[in-house]
Amino acid sequence: MLLIVVFFSLQYKPVQTYIAKKTAKYLSAELNTKVYVGGLHIKPFKSLVLDTLYVEDREKDTLLFSPKFAVDLNFISLKLRKLSVNSVQIDNGKIYLKKYKDKTTNLDFIINYFDSSKKTPKKKAGKPFDFILNKIVLNNIAFKYRDLNNNKPVNGINFNDIYLNNFSSTILDLDTKNHLLSFGLKNMTFKEKSGFYLKNLTTNATIDTNQMEFRNLLLETPNSKVSNYLLFKYSKFKDFRQFISKVYLKSDLRNTKVNSSDIAYFSPNLAKSSVIFQLNGKVSGYVNNLKAKGLTLQSGQASYVKGDFSIKGLPSIKKTLMDLNFEQLSTNKQDIDFILARATGSKKSIIPEFLNKLGTVNFKGRFTGFINDFITFGEFKTKAGRLATDINIKIDKNSVPSYSGIVKAFDFNIGQVLDRSDLGTTTLSATISGKGFKINSLQEKIKADLKYVDYNGYRYSNINVDGNFINKI
Repeated sequence: MLLIVVFFSLQYKPVQTYIAKKTAKYLSAELNTKVYVGGLHIKPFKSLVLDTLYVEDREKDTLLFSPKFAVDLNFISLKLRKLSVNSVQIDNGKIYLKKYKDKTTNLDFIINYFDSSKKTPKKKAGKPFDFILNKIVLNNIAFKYRDLNNNKPVNGINFNDIYLNNFSSTILDLDTKNHLLSFGLKNMTFKEKSGFYLKNLTTNATIDTNQMEFRNLLLETPNSKVSNYLLFKYSKFKDFRQFISKVYLKSDLRNTKVNSSDIAYFSPNLAKSSVIFQLNGKVSGYVNNLKAKGLTLQSGQASYVKGDFSIKGLPSIKKTLMDLNFEQLSTNKQDIDFILARATGSKKSIIPEFLNKLGTVNFKGRFTGFINDFITFGEFKTKAGRLATDINIKIDKNSVPSYSGIVKAFDFNIGQVLDRSDLGTTTLSATISGKGFKINSLQEKIKADLKYVDYNGYRYSNINVDGNFINKI
């Protein structure tokens, strides 16, 4: 009879709350900290709702606070050692973690208390408990992490001092058997104290100690959108502090838009950068050593790129070595100036003024080298006519170009480019070595076969040229 009375009395919330409070008081004494429970309501084998759970660390700071913690059960069997949970929900919770200078954390004292392996000899392992968790719902969570070993200030996200606000998400089908973590993620959002705002992250994620994989990915910030597939590889999680050089990425991008100002939160070297790129294609490598396959890229107002690329040296634009195989490139001087200014934060143009006279340039071929020292091999279609080149161009600190190589021109308006009213169009093949494009500073050695050239209103055909030009033609 007594057992029956006890059993039925345990069905009532006041009794359950009384037991929960007694347990919290016991744990407070055992852990030498404060543990508080506001209320508890259990429906046996069905649900558990914990109202106001509060735990302090040993320094009397908040470790965990949860106004509401709810568990909805599907199935539980001690005999079969199986627990199936339909959902766990936490609303308006707070989690504050600290790592001390002795490498311990403010959570260790709780872990150590419940670690039975340190208290009793190990017994022969029985059948592992089969735990299934279908869904975790997190609403408006605040999360702090502080590593007291490193007080160095950081521009952007400081992984030693993280503070996430308004963290919300739905986590589906959690798996910790085959991976460190594997789960479906829906509508994750948070704001980090650095200013970084994750508007939405939806994906099927797998996280291990050496890689993170995101399939069916949709990542959105107010400025960027990344979709389809993304893989990060690393030796340890701390590698994200040196993301550019230590985290390998592999991606299959579709309808993706990236603003470099978002990347700057992870790479402070890009702090002055605000360039928007629209991307489709496959990109892999480290940020400072990237390769792209079948990539299409749009930026600025008129720039479009399609091809296979290798880029080594970012984020320093001037030190970046590029091997760019263009299936198609379309751009103009104004757009290049705009993109470089947004990338570097400097309004000084390093692109020669004469390129304005070419209008929008369409190029198919290869570009190898640095932004101020490169080889172009391919065909240009411009406002002034068509060019085919195999030429090395160097641009000095005053934006004056020097060049050497082979140039072929087809119905090309050389007078328009050189600001010469007496010169018109020409078709030619030439080996050149020179400096400058302005007529008053032109220095050039040329050996050319001219099929024709227009001069002073007359057309001259089949001309061979072998000579030097200094300041004038």
